[in-house]
Formats: sequence, structure tokens, C-alpha cells
Amino acid sequence: MLSAALCFAADPTPQQVIKVQDEEVPVYAPGQVQPLRTGNPEYPAAYRARSVEGHAILVIMVGPDGEITGSEVKESTPGKELGEAAQASLKKWRFPKMTWKGRPGRYVVTVPFVFSVR
Repeated sequence: MLSAALCFAADPTPQQVIKVQDEEVPVYAPGQVQPLRTGNPEYPAAYRARSVEGHAILVIMVGPDGEITGSEVKESTPGKELGEAAQASLKKWRFPKMTWKGRPGRYVVTVPFVFSVR
């Protein structure tokens, strides 16, 4: 069986804080923020046919309303298709609303995707 899976845990303390357009934005490490809704990526057909395994790491910007406002593929191994598949699955995702310094705000979360043959 082929699958693409996610791994999460919870921790509200940001890994770091970055400046985005003169705004402080907390950055959470993989597993620190649990999404409210997810969707598994579609395993790319060329990889599935050859039982190729790999992973992708996405950096996701989440708006104050919990909607994804942007994403970037940080790593995709063995090829870019796994990152593209992971990124395409984000259309179904939603994250919790969070506050920073007592106000609703944006945040960045890093999410790993594992593509494996089971």
C-alpha cells in the first residue's frame, strides 16, 4: 500500500520570531501546531509506479483566520514532484487561529510530509 502521511505534536512556544513587513511573526517547528483540517497529498503517479519513497518539507504562512496565505517547498527528496504534491494538498487544510502578544496574528509553521510504500 502506498501512502503519504503527516506527523504532529503540540507546543505553543515559537521556535523563533521573524519580521515580515514590519510585523513580528512567530515561527513554529515541525509538530508544534496541530492543523484543524488536513488532506493527504496524492502520491505522484511516476513515483507510485516505481515504489519510490521520499519526503517534502513545507513552510506555511497562516493568516489570523487560520487560512493558509502562502507556502513554500523547503525540501523535496528525491524530486520536486513530492513537494508539489504536498503543496497541492494544502487547499484542504485549515489551522487554528492564534494570538501573538495578545492579538490575533499570522504565524509560520513547518510541516513535514512522508511519502512511503507500505
